[in-house]
Amino acid sequence: MNPGIKYLILFQLFLINVYCLQGKPGIDRYICEDNKRLPEDTLKVRGNVVFPGEKWEVTTPESQGLSSSKLKEAIQLLEDNSGHDGVKEVMIIRNGYLIWEGEDVDKVHGVWSVTKSFTSTALGLLISDGKASLNTPVSDIVPEMRENYPDLTLRHFTTMTSGYRAQGDEARGNYTHGPSATPFIPGAPLFRPPGSKYAYWDSAMNQFAFILTLIAEEPLEDLLKNRVLDPIGINPKQW
Repeated sequence: MNPGIKYLILFQLFLINVYCLQGKPGIDRYICEDNKRLPEDTLKVRGNVVFPGEKWEVTTPESQGLSSSKLKEAIQLLEDNSGHDGVKEVMIIRNGYLIWEGEDVDKVHGVWSVTKSFTSTALGLLISDGKASLNTPVSDIVPEMRENYPDLTLRHFTTMTSGYRAQGDEARGNYTHGPSATPFIPGAPLFRPPGSKYAYWDSAMNQFAFILTLIAEEPLEDLLKNRVLDPIGINPKQW
């Protein structure tokens, strides 16, 4: 399995475990089992969300409805199944409060595939603006997609189920997931029909971003900077 996918899955499982582990008195198992309702006191804690100023407010896991011991177990599981950085750069925020952080949380480095989340955020903005929908056919935006991808929509791109494959997407050593140097030139699909399979594929995300740029009629960097990054105070020297 691609290491990036493995770490993404592990992190998602980690978040699910943190979400489900409620160490309240009288609760001795995961509250997410069997679709059980959350206790009333837990619901009250979850409704008490704060937003950070210049710094995160630090508090205990228990104050936010979590068990410190079970949280420690979840963090250890993540560390045991992560790369050399382990959990050094992990921050855990609950209801807007910082309840755990690693020793290197201020380290600055490339965010790699976290960028894909920004791409999908751009789609959300365009949908909100009425410029697109999840069901917008991509061939309406890029006509040359019609031959091999007549049924492809923005929904397929944002869920990584498009099956899009660019010309030149042959594997290069360990880089097997869409390494094309020409990602905007459509090639034969990875699979048909769209939506039938999942594929973590870089050239598909590149083409997705290109299509969103055409819809937005401005660079995605400008769209995100003006609508998201500047309003929430992202420091351009660190991101």
